[in-house]
Amino acid sequence: MIEHDINKQLLRAQANGFQLEDQSELVQFGNVQPKLLTVLMGALSQVNNLSFRTDTFQYDLNKVTNQLPTGKSYSERGGDLGKDKPKTLRYEIGSKGLRFNVSPEDYIGRRKAGTSELLTSEDVVAGQNVKAAVAFELETELEMGTLLTTDSNRTAGGPALVYNFYTEITGGARAAKINMNLAGAIDHISSARKQRQALEAKVAEAGLTSVGFVMVCGSNYFDARYEIEKQETLARDLRSTVDLASQAVPTIDANGLRYDNFSSHDGINYIQYGSSIIGGTKIIGIEDAYLFPVISGDGLVKRGFSPAKTATYANTEGQSMYSWMYEDEFEGVTAFYESNSLSMLPRPELIAHLTSGV
Repeated sequence: MIEHDINKQLLRAQANGFQLEDQSELVQFGNVQPKLLTVLMGALSQVNNLSFRTDTFQYDLNKVTNQLPTGKSYSERGGDLGKDKPKTLRYEIGSKGLRFNVSPEDYIGRRKAGTSELLTSEDVVAGQNVKAAVAFELETELEMGTLLTTDSNRTAGGPALVYNFYTEITGGARAAKINMNLAGAIDHISSARKQRQALEAKVAEAGLTSVGFVMVCGSNYFDARYEIEKQETLARDLRSTVDLASQAVPTIDANGLRYDNFSSHDGINYIQYGSSIIGGTKIIGIEDAYLFPVISGDGLVKRGFSPAKTATYANTEGQSMYSWMYEDEFEGVTAFYESNSLSMLPRPELIAHLTSGV
């Protein structure tokens, strides 16, 4: 038996909780950083990131309509062919930010956790820089989840306007979620295939190419659909080396998180998304699912960036992130981070909102 003689001396710090002295074992917990929606919806692709010189996101919408010829006599010239006119859409780009301060009290007389070395200002600042970067990555994932589930942008409590892009782009309101009746005695494979085929037609109308279709599911929806798939495949040839009826559910790894998934005979890849960002609130409702194409060379979203409103960056091309850092002998290091962006859905009709019906 190995005995650990660990001496911990906790000294009350003047303004920051407890201070550690001597060397101690380190038990560290990291944070969860889901990025699946950010990747699937194309938010990381450069072609989907647009820079503007003002705080206005300007987007040209051009819908090409089809028209058939009309019957006429030989002496007539036929009906007029209509002209398609682009429509310019303008949206306000909001701003989001964070700040932190590292004062001398944060490192004087303190050691690095798990070591006997004393902390420096650089150590604490580096840790805060990493934490800030993660915060903005999590915000992007939450933005994608908000767009996917509500068709709207996320302002994080700021004064920027909230837009419903389904209404803005299509001119109407999205219908109620499609009830897939997963508990019913119906042909579930055929039902899901029809939803995929309807989206395939819309992808073609938009002049795009998809490399596949994914359905991002809440936990209950995924479990119900997975059970159906296991039963459906008992009398059919395997689509892959995985036998769903006898083997564990397949998983994929995305940024350290593992997501259960399976490929169905309906031509859809089902993925269980159980991630939450902060406070345990699920991004995807447990009975809900969202079906959309993975688009080649494009994405479901466009992200617009505007410049910081400072003397240095006024009227310049917007960047994805801005940061400033100031040092003071007594106050220490103060840093500010800012991202001025708007994530929008140029083609919200390419997302189908579904529910299990259970």
